[in-house]
Amino acid sequence: MPKRIRKRANQKNRQNKGQILVEYYQPAFWLIERELNQRGISPHAPAPLRESFWRLVPSGEYDLIQARQLLTSYLVRVEQELSRVLQGQSIAYWLHLYRRIGPWPGSPSDKPSTIGCVRAILEAAIQKYAQSDKCNRVAFSNEVPPDRILKGLLMAPEFSGALEHTAKYPQLVLTDFGPDEMHEVYQAEKLAYEIWKATAALRIIGKGATLLVGPEYPYFADNRSDDLDRLVTNYDGRPRDANVTATGTVFDSTARKPLPQGLIFLPAYNLEGVSSREFANWFALLRLKLIDTPFGEFRSNFLWAPFNIRGYYEAHRPFSAAFESQHSLRLEWVLAVFAGLYLRVFNRWLEDPKRIIHYWQRAYEGPDTRAFVAAEIKACLPLGVLALGLAHSPDETDTSRVVSFLELTEEKRSLIDVVLAGPHSLFLPVGQTHLFIDYCWGFQLLYHLFYEVELSDQNFKGDALERLVHGGQSILPTTQCKSLNGTVRQIDAAFKVGETLVVVECRAFARSFGVDRGDVQALQYRQQRIEEALRGIDEKAQWLSQNPVGTNYDIRRFTRILPVAVTPFVEYVPSTNRWYWLSETLPRVLTPGELRQVLERGILEDIGKASNNAVPISPQKA
Repeated sequence: MPKRIRKRANQKNRQNKGQILVEYYQPAFWLIERELNQRGISPHAPAPLRESFWRLVPSGEYDLIQARQLLTSYLVRVEQELSRVLQGQSIAYWLHLYRRIGPWPGSPSDKPSTIGCVRAILEAAIQKYAQSDKCNRVAFSNEVPPDRILKGLLMAPEFSGALEHTAKYPQLVLTDFGPDEMHEVYQAEKLAYEIWKATAALRIIGKGATLLVGPEYPYFADNRSDDLDRLVTNYDGRPRDANVTATGTVFDSTARKPLPQGLIFLPAYNLEGVSSREFANWFALLRLKLIDTPFGEFRSNFLWAPFNIRGYYEAHRPFSAAFESQHSLRLEWVLAVFAGLYLRVFNRWLEDPKRIIHYWQRAYEGPDTRAFVAAEIKACLPLGVLALGLAHSPDETDTSRVVSFLELTEEKRSLIDVVLAGPHSLFLPVGQTHLFIDYCWGFQLLYHLFYEVELSDQNFKGDALERLVHGGQSILPTTQCKSLNGTVRQIDAAFKVGETLVVVECRAFARSFGVDRGDVQALQYRQQRIEEALRGIDEKAQWLSQNPVGTNYDIRRFTRILPVAVTPFVEYVPSTNRWYWLSETLPRVLTPGELRQVLERGILEDIGKASNNAVPISPQKA
């Protein structure tokens, strides 16, 4: 940390020590929630639209084609209703409100991954359908009388402190807002949940289930077999790595050297409800102590984690020319502005630790004038250039064109697919003069950044995957293995686990939106690709077992060979057939992170002994 920044941060820390931060809306929201409970309004009840739509559908079992037609019609109807709810107010209103409702169970599901999907869907819908201009439901506290802030709730004597705070520190506040308006946002979230549920049904129907429709709640559900349930549950429960983009390009996402300058912090919704106590030591470094609230442990709405932006850039540099051709904009400019903005957030934490709470609770800032945003980008751009390790001067970057590329426009609004929950934009307009900077969806922006960027030669993706998998530790040559009889095979990576030799076939290919839609052709394409990978590594394992000694390798110390495949994404395994599996729960097609984990745990030795897929090395051959 530069001395100037460190000195200023320490001064601020001393000034801020002991302050308690309570936001203006918190006591009022508690009263509003109590009022809704007294009315019998529950955020967990399904959207009324579900009953009104599905009760008109004859009860019965529907096959793939019929089910897709029904579910697609339902999605159209739900999105129409969601757009009606959202378009009455502004992006500023919905963003301000929704980021003050924690990512806890609010829709009919309490599953963290589902809550995250619902959030992404609703926020995509907000960007698509809400007004970009100002509305009368949100205003700066110094521009409206106190009786309009939260319908005057803060005028009660017990809330005088919160009202005084809004007067002393002018800020964006909700106006004319009460129980009915809170109920409205709950209805919007329920509709977003219906979109998730219908698309989830499309995905599992695309995998072989049928659709059941009945006269009682839940009115529609998939009719999956026990085997299909096991397969889908396994797929949904496997961890996703944050080191790959939709192109199938992997990169090193770790925070270790030699890239200390290449790190930024990216936010993600705190879907697991991690307590701030987990970060107590980190906050203490900034002289902050987060205390429990009157309602329990403090849990921030967001968690910020380190991300290797330089590793991302280096892995995707082969796309640079095609990206510029597609967008008439240099990739380096976009990533330098992106990295600079996120590094600016971290520096703001250092300079004024109180700001941490805002970013960990909201993950956005603003609205600020366009001139202010432009000046801040110019000031932080050198940080982004340094983070990426670029040679060019920050002055070469056309920041205004980058802002236009990352800003939500009417054209971009039309391209948002609510069913697919995106894409989201970084800069959100408030009329013609102001912008929000929404940091929430930064990783998703990077994940889809190369959508429709065409590149003829993509062999570099396979090379990157192989390097990430073997990490320079393969015990077989990463070039061709040459047998004594002159035949050769390419083994992408190989690892020693006791007497078991684990050999790996790496296959890097992009992931289409069709997978998220449950498109049968997209799912069949991926199944074909993973089966090709497994057949390929099985053939190579057989070759090695028959040729345990070559001119540049010797595997005679091993008893067996265990062949596995690695792809950048968690792949859906289409069958319970043992050919696809290492164990009851561990498939033979893994992500780099999954392979690394099972190697570290040392479990592949026992798996290899019991697996039908293991290839023995006969003593005669050895």
